[in-house]
Amino acid sequence: MTAQVASVPFICARREALGIGFSGTSTARFGLDLTDASGRRNGVFWRWEAEGDRVTLVNDHLGMAPLFYHSDESRFMASPSLAKLLELGVPRELDAEAICVFLRLGWYLGEDTPFRHVKVLPPGATLVWQAGRLSLDAGEVVRRETPMTYEAAVEGYVDLFGQAIARRPAPPGDCLVPLSGGADSRHILLELCRQGRAPRHAVTVVRWRTEGDQDWECAARLAAAVGVEHVALRPSRFYAREELLKNRLTGFLSDEHTFLNPIRRFALGRFGHLFDGIGGDILSAGLYIDREATELCRRGEFERLVPRVLRYDGGLDFLARALFGIALDVEAVARERVARDLARWQQAANPLGLFYLMSRTRREVASAPYGLFAAVGQVHAPYLDRNLYDHLAGLPAEHLWDHGFHRDVIRRAYPEQADIPFAAGEAKPSAAQKGSAAMQLLGFAAMRSPSATAGLARLVARQVRGGDAGRFNWRTAFYLLQLDRLRATPRPDEPNRWPLAEAG
Repeated sequence: MTAQVASVPFICARREALGIGFSGTSTARFGLDLTDASGRRNGVFWRWEAEGDRVTLVNDHLGMAPLFYHSDESRFMASPSLAKLLELGVPRELDAEAICVFLRLGWYLGEDTPFRHVKVLPPGATLVWQAGRLSLDAGEVVRRETPMTYEAAVEGYVDLFGQAIARRPAPPGDCLVPLSGGADSRHILLELCRQGRAPRHAVTVVRWRTEGDQDWECAARLAAAVGVEHVALRPSRFYAREELLKNRLTGFLSDEHTFLNPIRRFALGRFGHLFDGIGGDILSAGLYIDREATELCRRGEFERLVPRVLRYDGGLDFLARALFGIALDVEAVARERVARDLARWQQAANPLGLFYLMSRTRREVASAPYGLFAAVGQVHAPYLDRNLYDHLAGLPAEHLWDHGFHRDVIRRAYPEQADIPFAAGEAKPSAAQKGSAAMQLLGFAAMRSPSATAGLARLVARQVRGGDAGRFNWRTAFYLLQLDRLRATPRPDEPNRWPLAEAG
């Protein structure tokens, strides 16, 4: 069984002399909607419906599946494809402040996109556009602390995760689990097996073809222990092609995820269900948080905290200036915007964790399962289950500071596999692989902007001579060059397919 697919859906409503005219898909649904009879939203989904002079959009409680929209007094447009909206005539003016943030974080904040006149739905949204008027209500995601002991937190996690998996039915013969050497995918695979629903395959991408890849070795050992066929996939050497494909499929929301392209190619037409570990690292492994950072956030000392959040800039501010004419102080804009966003989560049980969940996870990581894998079939995200989220987001942050909580849960729930190690770190690209990527980047840049090519060449040469080529983010450079092309000539997504639960 494979997912139903259709052309990339869109809805366009326009005010006309005789009323409201519609084009596109009047009704569309995507994802798994587990909303209960009381209206409490669960699952990851979005849907829209056009009727009369009204268009209504609704999404899940965390807003994880990106749905883009544009609204003004005369028209309203929505689509899961940013490029589709540009193709339909949305103004292509870039959002300079949002791009400044992207240059320092690698993702966008709030509901921003690279284009000023395109936004994404916020979490738990109900948007209504009626005859030129827009109303938008959003849900509340902040969870206050629920006092509990470490043991109670572990036991609750074990139970609620089992329930989350059980709520997401997937025929074992039609199910794929991308498997790493970490905790998130391991927990999924072990619980599926415990429930008698072992997937047909587990799949791991050997990212850099280097020896001693612990991620691959640990994943292979785990799959063998539970009797699931394990497939190793190799990334393409054509970095430029892979980057361009990934950027289109993720809606220009991320400079990551290129290594997942082989999983997409492997899964298309073979599987109808895929389990993804999105959210597990932030919610239960304490990724990016520690005691000092948490306390800085709680006290509102953002001037001290923000530099810890912003990543190395990679020296690409000059490229944004050359391509887009951005004259802003990138660092200052990014610092101010990040501080403002951090303040939104200050009262949460785990404020810094919620910042990363609602920014990096929601705005960047989610573009892989709900963009890159969208045409594969039904993507299941058990860590985002509403009941499990409420438990994990309410945990005292102290339980996560040593980053061992999730592993303790897994060892408790599946003692038979407790001796299988977790991967420590990840394989890094070799000097030759970095050089090949740099050469392909310069070749692509030469077609887009000769002046930018000269600057990129100097940057690469300087960092290679200094032995620090790894800090040069060539993926971001590809992203900016392709964004410039999209701004000038929008292209439809490739391939032009999208899974729909219902379309009319």
